[in-house]
Amino acid sequence: MFQLRIVYKPLGVVGLITPWNGPFVLLMNQAAQAMLAGNTIVAKGSEVTPFSAHLAEDIFRQAGLPDGVLQVLLGDGETGAGTSASSAAKSFSKTNVDVYSGLITPPARSLPGHR
Repeated sequence: MFQLRIVYKPLGVVGLITPWNGPFVLLMNQAAQAMLAGNTIVAKGSEVTPFSAHLAEDIFRQAGLPDGVLQVLLGDGETGAGTSASSAAKSFSKTNVDVYSGLITPPARSLPGHR
């Protein structure tokens, strides 16, 4: 009989890019999963719905999340490209591949979270 062992190992910094259509729910979902796995997050919210990302950040802060665990950036696609180019991010999660696929840098494309 085989045994399966799952070992949870935090990756460190995880990058998130959320779209304009459902930005709050997607950011909360992805950020919560990343934090539960022991990671810190750099999240780039949509420039079309900037208050959604800040609302998520405020909710986590009010819940007692330590400073620096979730950092929210705002900006357009170039900001998303800069976020994905960061060598600090060990994984990258994004939604709306068509918009960002041309902007995601080759190093970020090789990260585990990029499809």
